Amino acid sequence: MRRAHYRRYCNLMIAFVVCGSAINLTIVAQNRKPAMANSASLPIGKYKLDMPIEGVTGLTEFSQAEYVVYGRNFDGEKNYNAPTIEFLKRRWKVALGTVGGKVYKIALYFESESKSTVIDVSTDVMQYCQERLGKPSEQQETVFTWDTSDGNVVVQFGKAGTTYMINLFETSRAVRGLVPKR
Repeated sequence: MRRAHYRRYCNLMIAFVVCGSAINLTIVAQNRKPAMANSASLPIGKYKLDMPIEGVTGLTEFSQAEYVVYGRNFDGEKNYNAPTIEFLKRRWKVALGTVGGKVYKIALYFESESKSTVIDVSTDVMQYCQERLGKPSEQQETVFTWDTSDGNVVVQFGKAGTTYMINLFETSRAVRGLVPKR
């Protein structure tokens, strides 16, 4: 899809988020794409799914308040805020979910109060993901999911107050073997 088409699509998508549309625009991909033969790990900075965190510098474990907000899903889970990275010519916040010292989730967060900036970044993110992962396996009004051979990639758009948000999550298929927190 050409950039102009992405831009129009992202404009429409942001309009639904901004207006708080109650219309249910859930669209499950008619031609559900099978899991990719290659990795879910997009080339984003130095972080990769299933990598050990030993030796990674600049990590700060979540505070108790952050754990209250985000929770812990697995026994032995430790989550970290990582240094921001440049991705698609923008600065993104990074959080890593780990169990047993290995990364099971990479979360990137972009925030801006500028609607036009978020539309530009949304366009770039969707184009980046579709060029590397193909069509989403599943899509809803503001959430797009790609199933891959070793996990999944999720792009989520939203707005809180006057701040527009783009979240990009990569999750390892290894979570299937992790023990849920009780």
